[in-house]
Amino acid sequence: MIYTVQRVERKTENKYTNLWVALTVNGEARQFTAGDQHDGSARWSPDGKRIAFLSDRGDKEKPAQIYLIPFSGGEAQRLTQIEGEIDGMSWSSDGRQIVCTVRKKDAEVLEREKDEQKKKLGVDCEMVRFPDEFHGLSRTGRTDRKIVRLNHILRWFDKYLKA
Repeated sequence: MIYTVQRVERKTENKYTNLWVALTVNGEARQFTAGDQHDGSARWSPDGKRIAFLSDRGDKEKPAQIYLIPFSGGEAQRLTQIEGEIDGMSWSSDGRQIVCTVRKKDAEVLEREKDEQKKKLGVDCEMVRFPDEFHGLSRTGRTDRKIVRLNHILRWFDKYLKA
């Protein structure tokens, strides 16, 4: 069995996760990966000789990538270099391939992440709330206030999403 253990660095309160393995025959647990990164979502290969897992060990500023490590020990090897967030992965039945789902970022977000000045800017938002009413655009509340909220939403879409 493979699982993650989170630890917190006392000085900085940074959180890290590493992989641990527990043997099913005797329950003995041992740390499998080490370091100041986030390792997780581990999957055994069908033959049980390798483990695929997600890690940000290459670059903490970028999304986690898929790494492979032999169960017998050794260094983890980076398998992917995907621009986007890997949501899940699974081995093929013969263990020769790994399929993953990826949530890609749009071009504007990628551009903003590369530019330090743009990173600081963010995107404007506006909260429209009336006393004693739910703040979402729902079926409740006064009709005139729902129209006001809807108009604010439409103006925001016009400003930021129209080409």
